[in-house]
Amino acid sequence: GGGMENQVNAMPTTYDLIVIAGGVNDFRLNNPLGSIDDCILTSGETDDNIPNTSFYGAIYRTVRAAVKRFPNGKVIVVTPYNNPETTYGATYPKWNKANTQGKALFHYAQAMREVASMFGVPVADVNAESGINEATDKMYLVDGIHCNATGGDMMAEVIYHKIMNTPYYFK
Repeated sequence: GGGMENQVNAMPTTYDLIVIAGGVNDFRLNNPLGSIDDCILTSGETDDNIPNTSFYGAIYRTVRAAVKRFPNGKVIVVTPYNNPETTYGATYPKWNKANTQGKALFHYAQAMREVASMFGVPVADVNAESGINEATDKMYLVDGIHCNATGGDMMAEVIYHKIMNTPYYFK
């Protein structure tokens, strides 16, 4: 519904690093995923025609807002890490169980990867590279969903290495 996009548009334009992270709540709250086709314009349409009624559309509009609002800044997209069933809320699905939309958390992370690539924005793929998963959740998560200090460090390492290994960040 425009939450992330509105946050970007409210940020001071002095920021030089913009981190777009999301997906877990969209997955758990069964927000429609949509598809990459939601981000493809037809003849005569403008970017304002991209709806924010799907996760794909919302991420598209958010990344677009960030690259336009911060042309001299660096934008990075961060995918969500996997998490097991949780004591945080019994109605929340496990990362590899389908939500009521029939999608797993991976699908929301994939949407973020695909949309970021449309804009040439790097992705810190915490979903695939953090080591936070069902087997390690006791080491990295406090309640099955939120990182403890060690989990936060794991997530930060993935983000830091993506930033440090993206050449155009240092030009």
